[in-house]
Amino acid sequence: MSSGSTRDTRRQGAPDDDVPMHASAPIRPGPPGGLDAQAGRPSRLMIVEDEAIVALEMRVQLEHLGFEVCAQADTADEAVVLAAARQPDLVLMDVVLKGPRDGIEAARRIQARQATPVIYLTAFSDPATVHRAAQTGPYGYLTKPYQLKELRAAIDVALCKHRLEQQLRAAERWFSSTLRCVTDAVLAIDLGDRLHFINPAAERLLGCASADWQGRPVSELLRYADGLPPGTTGAPTPQQRPARRLLTPHGERAVDESRAPIRDEHGRLIGQVCALRDVTEQVQAEAALRASESRFRGAFEQAPLGMALVRPDGHIEQANAAMAQLLGCTPPPPGGVHLGQLGSAEDWAAEAGRLQRLGHTGHPDCAQYERAWQGLDGRQRWVAVSVCRLPGAPLRAPPAGAQAGVQATAGPAGQALQPLPPPGTLLYQVMDISARKADEGRLSRLASRDMLTGLPNRAAMNETLLQHCRARTDHADDPTPRLPHALMLLDLDHFKPVNDRHGHAAGDAVLAEAARRMRSVLRASDHLARWGGDEFVLLLHGVARAEQATVVGHKLLCALSQPIRLPDGQDVRIGASIGVALYPQHASRPSRLMALADAALYRGKAAGRDRCVVHEPCAAAEATPGDVRETAPDPITSPSADPALPVPPHPESLHHV
Repeated sequence: MSSGSTRDTRRQGAPDDDVPMHASAPIRPGPPGGLDAQAGRPSRLMIVEDEAIVALEMRVQLEHLGFEVCAQADTADEAVVLAAARQPDLVLMDVVLKGPRDGIEAARRIQARQATPVIYLTAFSDPATVHRAAQTGPYGYLTKPYQLKELRAAIDVALCKHRLEQQLRAAERWFSSTLRCVTDAVLAIDLGDRLHFINPAAERLLGCASADWQGRPVSELLRYADGLPPGTTGAPTPQQRPARRLLTPHGERAVDESRAPIRDEHGRLIGQVCALRDVTEQVQAEAALRASESRFRGAFEQAPLGMALVRPDGHIEQANAAMAQLLGCTPPPPGGVHLGQLGSAEDWAAEAGRLQRLGHTGHPDCAQYERAWQGLDGRQRWVAVSVCRLPGAPLRAPPAGAQAGVQATAGPAGQALQPLPPPGTLLYQVMDISARKADEGRLSRLASRDMLTGLPNRAAMNETLLQHCRARTDHADDPTPRLPHALMLLDLDHFKPVNDRHGHAAGDAVLAEAARRMRSVLRASDHLARWGGDEFVLLLHGVARAEQATVVGHKLLCALSQPIRLPDGQDVRIGASIGVALYPQHASRPSRLMALADAALYRGKAAGRDRCVVHEPCAAAEATPGDVRETAPDPITSPSADPALPVPPHPESLHHV
């Protein structure tokens, strides 16, 4: 630029601020207007001027105004290099520079690299130059000569405008990054229902590109399976629609559509924002959950087993039809049913402990057991119970004291029940096993009873002997007292001839009648069992002396000596031989005790039968069962008596002690 062009236009006698930029008048430091409030330092300026004197004068003026001149250049290339190196806040650019390139070209190259505002200072104001300069987006255009206050105002405005634009661009970057990162599809729609903005999530959901749909109607982009429009354009308040089926290039997708108005700074409606959330997986999961709940409810209601949802305190919350039958009430009473009402207090106490353990850590989630069950209608059953803690029920640490802090609840007949703090709902399943229990009882009786006489059999008697005749231990100081017992082994005399002459039916009748007569003689606490064939075993409780056992044996012999009438009307006589051994006087082991009684029995048979013989530890010799069988006289051929024929009443026998 030419210095003469500026001097010719100076005004004489003007105030200091009105002095042209190149006047040689004294300069007063201005207020700190050059301070960058955001950075807390003076604003940094770069001067690009081809005349060194003008550039120096401008530098002095700017520094007095509070600005910092960080660089100075007189060519376009140098200006580009210094701008990149020094990063000024603003560039004061002359249009005419040294070298092949002018200031407009330098400004274009600077702004291509960095967002630095530029103010042109030039003497050229022709339309062509102004048009070229305007293409670079300058923040000011001052023609020389200009006043200092004009330059200062232009710099302040440019810096303020640049700061506001930076803040706006930062806010736009935040907003744009947020919209690009959200997983919901977001569309901005103007008042003409035309698409103004679409984020990447919407592009992926709708299968379209933002550039292809800018300005096009949204109704062409959002198409729903129900045929209804996507929304009401210009809605004054936010609105949300339930999940709808959106038609996309990838197939139907379930979406939640929500809309909100967009208003300007004056509150006028200028459009709306539409957010679409893909809820396809959520809808599918909810449908699967509803189907699962429906299946569970159907299985729950139609199950042949009694099923109920029970709180851990024992209250039944919900029961199916089978459970209602077991409860004996349809429908349940208004106050509900408590498990404690379905049995004794002892049954509930045992069951409450199981329910309590289900809610504690370290214990199984399921429990199975059997219990007696009495419905509200009074019917008694045996049931098998399976109870488990439903998923999601919280685990609890066991309480410091059993039943601690539990409020009592009234149970059956006013009994105090102790329910437990509820950790979660329990699934309570009940199956009626009364028939099975009855079968088990019958099988148990068949296994332990003699079908002919109804007496316990050999296996049952062995169990009884093991329970009542406890073997001695190796410890001599065992303090446990032993209750004395008398073991009697009884064998019917003259039974075989009855079987041979009158048949097995007559023999069975004799055995049954003999068992009946023996039961009538014994006490309720004594045990009588059929040992096998025509042998019977008796266990007399509390009998410690031989004399006591002999009295009982005498009664048995008298009862069995009476004639027995057979089914055909004939009377026959039988007798018995009895061997006795005492516990623990003679032996402490059941097997040894039985052997001693057996030996005493056959000593009685060898001595003439029909007698009761007590074991004698000091006897010189004992007859064995084989000896008796070989030497005993045959009752059929004996001339003294024929027990198989009708005879007059038998006199009372003599009994050997």
